[in-house]
Amino acid sequence: IPFIAACAALVTLLGLAYIFTYQPRYVATSELLLAPGRFQVENQRGDVQNSDAIENARVDGEIYAVLSNRVLRQVVIEEDLINDPGLDVPRSRLATVFGSESEEDAGELRILETINTLKQHTDVARIEPSFVFRINAGHPDPNKARDIANSIAGVFLRLRNQDRRQVEEGTANALSDR
Repeated sequence: IPFIAACAALVTLLGLAYIFTYQPRYVATSELLLAPGRFQVENQRGDVQNSDAIENARVDGEIYAVLSNRVLRQVVIEEDLINDPGLDVPRSRLATVFGSESEEDAGELRILETINTLKQHTDVARIEPSFVFRINAGHPDPNKARDIANSIAGVFLRLRNQDRRQVEEGTANALSDR
């Protein structure tokens, strides 16, 4: 009986320790619809055909763009995630061992560490067979999780539109120079 009582006490203590140290993690979802731009492929006979396979591959490739350092850097800065205690960003050992040459280098290293941690707490998946992406972001604060998921979608769309405008302007300038 003393052994059973000791085991029960130990399990109770472990349970209490878990309850008081457990930090809940909330996951917020943002959905993003990409409008497909139809690609056309010309076969050897000169027939032009729409290629759903190319379109699907292009859309699947957008997942990597959503989680790119370029997009997540903007999210880290806009949502002020560098010192967010909910992300629990580990400090780089390299910075403490070798030191950094300047505060700018240390700041850049901190941003990269935060981006890598954010990638661990973020998931992007395509909802087949549509052109919809589901962006899930985890954080101990449900409102911050929501803000991060929405910010990733917003920054991705904003940067994508900027890129398209730059390509269109470059094309227009090249054509006007002729």
